[in-house]
Amino acid sequence: MTVGEYKILHKIGKGAFGDVYKVKDSKGLSCAMKVLQKDKLKTVAGRQINEIEVLTKVCHPNIV
Repeated sequence: MTVGEYKILHKIGKGAFGDVYKVKDSKGLSCAMKVLQKDKLKTVAGRQINEIEVLTKVCHPNIV
């Protein structure tokens, strides 16, 4: 399965808001992708927004 330019390889974990997968981009770089569950976002919207804000400020080659 692919999402945009990322090919999902396998599931590596599960968090409060969704699952985390090992993915590979079109250039062959491996990284992790968190896939959020929409139904859980309604009940934890504030915490999720905070997590998104933190992750957007992280500068790391393995965080998309």
